Amino acid sequence: MRVLAIDQSFTNCAYSIWECDKLYDFGVISSDKEQPIHLRIKFIIKELRQIIQEEQINFVVLEGLSMGGIPSVSARSLAALFYCIELLCEDEGISFENIPPKSVKKVWTGSGNASKKDMEEATPDCLLNKIMLSKYKTISGGRRDLVDSFAIYKSYCELIRDKI
Repeated sequence: MRVLAIDQSFTNCAYSIWECDKLYDFGVISSDKEQPIHLRIKFIIKELRQIIQEEQINFVVLEGLSMGGIPSVSARSLAALFYCIELLCEDEGISFENIPPKSVKKVWTGSGNASKKDMEEATPDCLLNKIMLSKYKTISGGRRDLVDSFAIYKSYCELIRDKI
């Protein structure tokens, strides 16, 4: 079974593909900041659809939405992307789950309030080395977003997989 773990974002939508608990592939989808949100969503969904179809994905796991505080325009836009990804899964006939952000952080670092830096520092060397040898090795290139996608997969394994 191939599982696609997604850390959804407009700047660096990071994904990792896992098969038999081994990292199969990973990447980052970056949308054009000059485009309106609806076109950025369309682009990201098109790229994810291609990955799902070409890589024969069987299951998708997403980081859930963090809607604490007053919802901002960016939070609403991210929610739109989140639900479009769920609709994509429905269209492709693929099951999906989402995991609350604090749960992802807790599984990966032991703290539900971990920072992006904390998440990176908790990453096993074997996984971090794969990122550092890729074109995504910089923070702006998506390094920490990829770390989050790895953590989302691990959280899926520990919190959900054996229950479905």
